Amino acid sequence: MSSNLFWPIYRNLENELKELSNHIYMNQKQLNVYSVKIADLILRTVAEIENLLKELCHKEGIKFLDKNRRKRKIVNFHEYHEKIEEKYLLSKKHVAAIYDGFSEDLFYGGKILPFKRKEITKNGKKIKIIPWHQAYNMIKHDRTKNFKLANLENLITAIAALFLLNVYHKDQEFNSIDHGNLDSILSKIHDFSDVFEVDSSPDVTSIAEVHDKKDSFFDPIGYFRIASKYSAYIIQHDKKVKTSNDHARDMLDAMEASIAYMNNETGNFELKNPGYIKTDHYSECALIVTLNKNRDCKPNCVTALIGYPNAGNDERVRHNGTGTTPSSSQRLGNKHQDGSRPQATIATPAEDDGRGCFKRGIG
Repeated sequence: MSSNLFWPIYRNLENELKELSNHIYMNQKQLNVYSVKIADLILRTVAEIENLLKELCHKEGIKFLDKNRRKRKIVNFHEYHEKIEEKYLLSKKHVAAIYDGFSEDLFYGGKILPFKRKEITKNGKKIKIIPWHQAYNMIKHDRTKNFKLANLENLITAIAALFLLNVYHKDQEFNSIDHGNLDSILSKIHDFSDVFEVDSSPDVTSIAEVHDKKDSFFDPIGYFRIASKYSAYIIQHDKKVKTSNDHARDMLDAMEASIAYMNNETGNFELKNPGYIKTDHYSECALIVTLNKNRDCKPNCVTALIGYPNAGNDERVRHNGTGTTPSSSQRLGNKHQDGSRPQATIATPAEDDGRGCFKRGIG
């Protein structure tokens, strides 16, 4: 199994952001603060994003060919990003800023859409750009003129973007035979980072099986259908899936079927079990938590499991196992009073402020 060459570099950049919070109070009023250190971090972070986008395209089997159908030697950031956007719908994915060193009013409540594009006018034409990438290019080519773009807002959103790409690169799937293990599974996702966090949401089809909206004012099916665009992970129930153990059993089956021996009478190799029937192994799982990829992608896109990602607001209600709404101290990724981390994340629709941030939706 090959090692992950990208996650350690992300963690180093994340740690440098945490160290920076010891010197700059990170709240909404400070987002325009700029410095040489921030410029250095932006340049390194976005260079890593470009590298990881290229790796994700390779992992997904995406090829860039010239007019003669030969592999191109030069591919730009926007081409890599466009293809990965088709597969993962990154522009819709929330990243929550949960670090203790961040003020609660950072990014209007803590949620960021790091790959959201902003429309600007350049040379009389309207174009769409990703702000942190635009800042990266301008700092790289003329640091003196564009030094103010080396600010805290561009740095935090860039590192949030790198975190999201690393989550998709890790491509971890979680499953359990016990419905009661959901909090345990979600805690593993939350433990990816103590600075950023992605959302998780339930499967609309699972809800549809048990809910009759005529008996309730609240329509969870419609709610999660809207919410589904914003989560990196989806949660399914009672599905048959091929786990790593099933893959191992398939491999052992294939080995058993291919065992041969030397027949001394004929002098030929013969199968030991010529009538052996291989089994395509699957497991019945009570819970399956998997990355939310684009289900409606075109032929060269990856199709994800049926799912239901998260909703669009900055303030999430976290399930605490009692069926009650957690207190305000449990919101936005903060720790419980006993020091434990909150578990399942459910986002609610909110108003987009146009910068890829979301205003508070719950009082």
